[in-house]
Amino acid sequence: MKKGIVLLVILCVGVVAIAEKFTGTYNFNMGLNKANATVYVNHFKEDSAFIYITAVSGMPDFNTLDFRGFITIYDNVASYTFKNSCGIQFQFLGSSLSITEDSLCHLQCPIATKYKKTSPALKKSSIMVSEYVEKQGVLKTDSVEIYKIPLLSSEVAFTLSKDAPVKITDEFKHFYLIEVKNKQNEFLWVLKKNIQLIK
Repeated sequence: MKKGIVLLVILCVGVVAIAEKFTGTYNFNMGLNKANATVYVNHFKEDSAFIYITAVSGMPDFNTLDFRGFITIYDNVASYTFKNSCGIQFQFLGSSLSITEDSLCHLQCPIATKYKKTSPALKKSSIMVSEYVEKQGVLKTDSVEIYKIPLLSSEVAFTLSKDAPVKITDEFKHFYLIEVKNKQNEFLWVLKKNIQLIK
């Protein structure tokens, strides 16, 4: 019986390790006022990850790209196709990530390059570029669940009580990306229906 329990624990730990294999922060930076980009990867299932990309083209235009979405990973490779048929491919290479764009992509801020994994943890930069206009809000009900990714079946980070003030920094489908006191560098998502916007 004890051997069976130990084996089950080992298997569960192995599945979690595989699922989080590519989780981390990947960075590309050409220098001051030049092109730079950060890719945040939350590898929450063996074949699935949620990615968040912020990029700046650099001088003279300083165009920005602000992207988030789910990708399916197969054999260390994943792809994503935008509505305009532009396709990008992600290849995970241990301590780095390579992104390529197909010929249909004409992004104002190209992201095709090699990124170095700078951290195995997801920590938002305090200067994260976003095209989203920040909003303020409060939670409508007690014990609102805060998620690590914008997906109801994802891991719950913690719960917040009613009237807790939050800063809304982005949105994805039915979720807001929020900041709360002492957790400004964490990716925290809450259902929009649980937020009362402050005008």
